[in-house]
Amino acid sequence: MIYEVITKVRNLTGYRVGNKNLTVLCYADKAVLLADSEDTLQMLPHNFNIKAKQYNMEVATEEIKCIFICL
Repeated sequence: MIYEVITKVRNLTGYRVGNKNLTVLCYADKAVLLADSEDTLQMLPHNFNIKAKQYNMEVATEEIKCIFICL
């Protein structure tokens, strides 16, 4: 199930590293969402939650943390 959610979310705009687009990194029961702008960073958790609900998965929204770093 989680693979389907990750597959759908990674097609969204993420953070470009070389010629790769990184959107989500997962480990254990955690997910790190990456974005190239503050607007995209605000949309990603929402979109991730929508995709997870399609598979009856629950996202602990109270644990969401966002960090925006300007380079």
